[in-house]
Amino acid sequence: PEEARKDTLDLVSRLIESGIPSEAIEVAFSGNKGFSVEVKSNNRITRQEFKTITLKLSEGLKTRDSKIHNTNRIFRIPLTKHPSSGLYKIIISINDLSNSTIEQIKERAKSWENSADLVETLIDLPNKVLAMAKSTPEVNKMDYTEMPLKPDMSKKPRNVPACKWAMMQGFIKPGNKHNAIMALGAYWKNLGY
Repeated sequence: PEEARKDTLDLVSRLIESGIPSEAIEVAFSGNKGFSVEVKSNNRITRQEFKTITLKLSEGLKTRDSKIHNTNRIFRIPLTKHPSSGLYKIIISINDLSNSTIEQIKERAKSWENSADLVETLIDLPNKVLAMAKSTPEVNKMDYTEMPLKPDMSKKPRNVPACKWAMMQGFIKPGNKHNAIMALGAYWKNLGY
């Protein structure tokens, strides 16, 4: 938890350096071992832009939770009790995050009444942050003009179906890569690999 507190302080500093006012940053202790940081924005950004921004802002932080990008993930709301620790998810000020030990924060989290107020400030994200969303790395796309019209079946093992052999050679139409990988995975799993 202490490393998570330090990483959270680092993230808050990065947000402020990016032009986000400190009064617009909401920090919460999860009630167990982590922290959450939220900025409420007027901007509409896509899921991919959100992921790109958060990954860039949290780059190098050891306790970063990549599960926040999972759209099916359920986030606990403040003032709810953590099921395993019995501590509450509480809002804490940046000052408390900076000046309190993890033990002091956990002591405060024993009661929901020790939570600071929710941050209700809505902001327009600074251009520096929005630019992060636009600078997605280039992805090398397969050149399908080079794909042979027919896969080479001359070295296909007898026990491997032709369609599976073709997929293993990369003979996959655009847009079907994920399905092909799942089909191959299921095939090999069923064979006991």
